[in-house]
Amino acid sequence: NPGKYPVMKRFINLITLITVLVSTIGPASAHTQYRESPWPFGEAVNLTSIEGPEPNEFYQDLSGAAWNPVTGVLWLCRNGPGGSNSKLWAVVSNGTGGFEIAYQGADRGEWTGFNDFEGVTQADYSEPVVYAIIEDTEAIREYDVSVYGTQVLNMSWDISSYIPTSGGSGAEGITFVPDASLIESGFVDGTGQPRVSVNGMGGLIFVAHQNGGNIYVFDLNRNNGTLDFIGEYSTSYNESAGLEFDRISHRLY
Repeated sequence: NPGKYPVMKRFINLITLITVLVSTIGPASAHTQYRESPWPFGEAVNLTSIEGPEPNEFYQDLSGAAWNPVTGVLWLCRNGPGGSNSKLWAVVSNGTGGFEIAYQGADRGEWTGFNDFEGVTQADYSEPVVYAIIEDTEAIREYDVSVYGTQVLNMSWDISSYIPTSGGSGAEGITFVPDASLIESGFVDGTGQPRVSVNGMGGLIFVAHQNGGNIYVFDLNRNNGTLDFIGEYSTSYNESAGLEFDRISHRLY
């Protein structure tokens, strides 16, 4: 019964379930070295009540989160359920040690209508843009969220031909890895050659998949909507349901 569990406990449990630390990542066809690491955080804050009287929409089907250390915004996304009620929230400090939904004037930091919204990430922390992984259409989408409550679709990339598709068992997690981190970690493409972005993003998009647990990497072009498929990378799991990247430690969780 999802209604019995506080939102952040459910989210931490979700991330703990799928956490894998990839220390040296290689193509799925090669021998991929990795090591598992325990979830490094021992405390959590229950944010359920900031969304309104309980039970509220934080109780059911939260599907992803991304932290922006520059703006101090925690982005939370909700799958639906079923996609029709999918949402995105911007959460910020309330100035007294707690948290609240962000406001822009009278406009609440809440957006809706993303279909089967499974994960969220940002590339340029200073830009009011988020990248969403949409499971039902197997697409990566770029949204302008500069106006609170009004989402603008900038671009969509169809990745269905590069990943396995099987009903609701699809793409679940998304994160952005900057070129500097790719170089630092010795990242290679599917042919084993060193690779960074060449299409202007300054990094690559990593997508986690339920069907087989592999990670799929893409170099997106924001100008014309094209992409380069970089490679498929194996993990030790049959299902990967989320991705987070630490730009300081260069670690992918």
